[in-house]
Amino acid sequence: MKKILYFLMAALMVLSAISCKKEKEPLSLSLSANEFEMSVGEMRQLYPYFSSGDATNREVQWSSDNPEAISVSESGLITALKEGKAIVKASCGNAVASCNVSAVIPVQELWFQYGDLKISMNPGDILTTAVRFTPTNATDRNNFLLWNSNPEVATMETNVDGSPYKIIIEAKKVGLTTLTAECGGKQANLFVYVEEVQVSNVTLNPDNANLTIGNTTQLTATVTPTYASVTEVSWASSNPDVATVENGLVTARRAGTATITACCGEKSATCAVKVMLPDRAVDLGLSVLWSSANLGAATYSEPGFYVAWGELSAKSTYSWETYTLRKSGDNDKNITFTRYNKADGKTKFSEYDYADDIARRTFGGQWRVPSYAEFTELISNCKAEWTDDTHRYMKFTSMVPGYEDRSVYFYADGGFKFDNPGDNPTKRGGYYWTCARYKSDEIHVPLLWISYHNYHGEDRTSISLSGSLPRYAGCLIRPVWWYN
Repeated sequence: MKKILYFLMAALMVLSAISCKKEKEPLSLSLSANEFEMSVGEMRQLYPYFSSGDATNREVQWSSDNPEAISVSESGLITALKEGKAIVKASCGNAVASCNVSAVIPVQELWFQYGDLKISMNPGDILTTAVRFTPTNATDRNNFLLWNSNPEVATMETNVDGSPYKIIIEAKKVGLTTLTAECGGKQANLFVYVEEVQVSNVTLNPDNANLTIGNTTQLTATVTPTYASVTEVSWASSNPDVATVENGLVTARRAGTATITACCGEKSATCAVKVMLPDRAVDLGLSVLWSSANLGAATYSEPGFYVAWGELSAKSTYSWETYTLRKSGDNDKNITFTRYNKADGKTKFSEYDYADDIARRTFGGQWRVPSYAEFTELISNCKAEWTDDTHRYMKFTSMVPGYEDRSVYFYADGGFKFDNPGDNPTKRGGYYWTCARYKSDEIHVPLLWISYHNYHGEDRTSISLSGSLPRYAGCLIRPVWWYN
């Protein structure tokens, strides 16, 4: 009986021991890393972790499915032998854990084709470079990064010709930018300095010009090199009274000489300009040039054409009936006009673009019939004297400083053409139209009157702008060239 009791107790102890042993076995197994990358030649320790801290069965078996590339020791020490990938497993009883391990060839050195140094470029320059690695078979080059600190100074184009390491740099403006390449923990810099390009030369075409007053010519400035940092040209005239210049366009203003200068940077070029008077023009130093003879006359000794005010040709009969700008009526009380009347409000030829100005239509350019103010300027700034005892030609000599040797002669013996009964068509004197009628009078136009006559036994010379004549009268024209 006692033997049976001892046997049962021993059996219970064995069953109890077996039950306790099963409860202390680990329920699961994990590793200190699930995935990582190693450099060839590198060693790294993996550590197992059990779900039960007091488990008695802690014996772990290690294995690699690619031991030629990545090996693992009995203690979990992993060695990267060559480039490749492997799954490293740890097992303990029924518990298994794994880690994906990659072995790569690391980048040892990284640099730009031109080295970690400064390169200088000028705006517009284009440079091709590349990023280089050692060793050349490094496997982590795919993690290559590249950035530009200041793309306004220079831009970079990557993936040129399908290569992620080839770069085209284009300089944009003066300044500094840094290109930085990074891969495998290595970094390289390329400092790009975009510097000013100095102008080496400026030329002008043409480099000399002869112009008539009122004419223009375009100068073309060529800056060398064309990619200079500053290519804007500034223009200047040594004598703006003679010739002005704007963006290379030279305008002849007055007879004389001027030097046109084009500047860019520290360089410049010049064009010698000579401005000549128009044919038949005389410069008295006044606001306009005066013609040397009347309209229709070859010299000042001829009267030239007699024309009605606003008409474009001479004719045989001068009356209201023959006046081309008449609308209706036949005398000063009932006459109406097609132009320069109260209805249109026009008083001078310029208001119809000189369509009725015979001087402009005959000579072109800036020639026109003079104004009342221009006749006044002539009289006020010139000394008037008869050329001889015949009193046929009045000489006006400039009193403007520098122009005292200049004169114009006015024919003063032709009278005017006026065919109304009772008027004298051969009255002596010179009668010259102005370019504008009176503002309050449609019929009459002020004029210059030059004459020599006897007044109550006394010889007198008259140079007057106080008189006027009806528009249909035939008077002389002394053209002027207007500086516009």
